[in-house]
Amino acid sequence: MTRDSFKKTVMAIAALEGAVVGVAVASRQPTLALVTFLLAFWLVYFLKTRVKGVLQDEMILLNSGKAALRVYHVFGVLSTAAGIFLLSTGQGDPVRFAVGMTLTVSALCLMLLFALFYAFYTRKLRGSGRWK
Repeated sequence: MTRDSFKKTVMAIAALEGAVVGVAVASRQPTLALVTFLLAFWLVYFLKTRVKGVLQDEMILLNSGKAALRVYHVFGVLSTAAGIFLLSTGQGDPVRFAVGMTLTVSALCLMLLFALFYAFYTRKLRGSGRWK
């Protein structure tokens, strides 16, 4: 499979997955949506192993790492600020309290996940000789 045919196949899989998930949500069948997501994920992973040629290079990995770090910074700051604002101004309002807690806890989870992945990849890359 060539790189272009892989891209077209992945776009078709994503469109089909979106349609099936939309039908599953409309008919209130969350199991179908989950199964469709997992099946599409597995199918794309399987097809990725069959592609001849290079799919990613170091520049793509570097750019995606920078973009992910920027998203982490923006989401972390904005969700924490919005969550704290909603918690402090929503005295007695259960909806504002729930949304504020959701935002602050999601920011906390994102920070913990980032720290865990950072520690993991720091140890992994240190031993591989990539940082010499």
